[in-house]
Amino acid sequence: MAMDGMTLFEALNMSDLFHQPSLFSQQKIVLSDFSVRALQLLTVLLLDKFITLPSSYHPALLFKYLAGQLTHKVNRRSVSHQKMAGTILLILLVALVLGVTWALMSFAVASWFYEIILLWLMISSRPLFNKTSAIERSLARGHKLLAREQLQNICLRDTSSLSNVGIVKATIEALPQRLAIAYFNPIVIYACVGIYPTIAAVTVTALAQHWNPKLSNFRHFGRAASYLSQLICLPCHSLMSLNIVLLFGTVNALNQSVKLAKQWHRFGNGLLLSTTALVLNCQLGGAVIYQNIKIRRPTLGCSEQPNINNIANIIRICQQLANSWLLILIAVLLTSLALDGLT
Repeated sequence: MAMDGMTLFEALNMSDLFHQPSLFSQQKIVLSDFSVRALQLLTVLLLDKFITLPSSYHPALLFKYLAGQLTHKVNRRSVSHQKMAGTILLILLVALVLGVTWALMSFAVASWFYEIILLWLMISSRPLFNKTSAIERSLARGHKLLAREQLQNICLRDTSSLSNVGIVKATIEALPQRLAIAYFNPIVIYACVGIYPTIAAVTVTALAQHWNPKLSNFRHFGRAASYLSQLICLPCHSLMSLNIVLLFGTVNALNQSVKLAKQWHRFGNGLLLSTTALVLNCQLGGAVIYQNIKIRRPTLGCSEQPNINNIANIIRICQQLANSWLLILIAVLLTSLALDGLT
């Protein structure tokens, strides 16, 4: 029997056609590990732009207290004993932090959510930008004493006798170095190798700051943490320097920065600071005082002394640097998602 010009067999075939999933259902895309990490990292970077956890409630405060209490118990006796004690305590604290993180992630129902929270606690830029802007405002209003006190929050050197030029120079040097530790370095490590190496690296760099060998109490005790922190941060410092040159300088500036960095006590930090000095067209480096002990460092950049306007410039440079990394992450994420869709 015909059905309006179509046989029953033909009607059944048309019905089967509209139920074929290969034609009308969307293919399920399985995201790669890198794509998942990039999505989580993008979420954290966007959170950092709008939300900042107060320092008084940050878990890093508890970690700093724990490290300080343990340090007082073992940082004694001879130089060799201090070196050995610092190395052993470094290993124990890194293992402790990794163990707690592993336990938390193992029992978490939504591990991706806790991973985002952990990243958000490790990656931070807004407090540093705010503190640097506060120093600039104090200097602009002629409040030198206040600017010195505010500067003490972002650097270790003695600030009580600094002139206006000294305050400006210390501020310019502190911001990119602190951002490298608190913001850019965790981004690089997490994007490449994931959460556990990032936590280990952040723990080491945090201890290297607490046990800085520039302070007499940690001259030997913090040496292992300092050396390891230099190695961990070297790729980040190199990428930041290259990015600054690409955004604001030339290839010649990078070549000159490498030559100047070889004279610095830490190549990675020297490369970042020399690149910054050349882009700002001012002089950085020179003598500094730690606990009433003057340390003479090489000068970086040109002979022009920095001024208050350079603080606004270094803030702008670091913000543009952060924005460029965000755009690169978005581009890489879109590429990774496209490749995931093809596989």
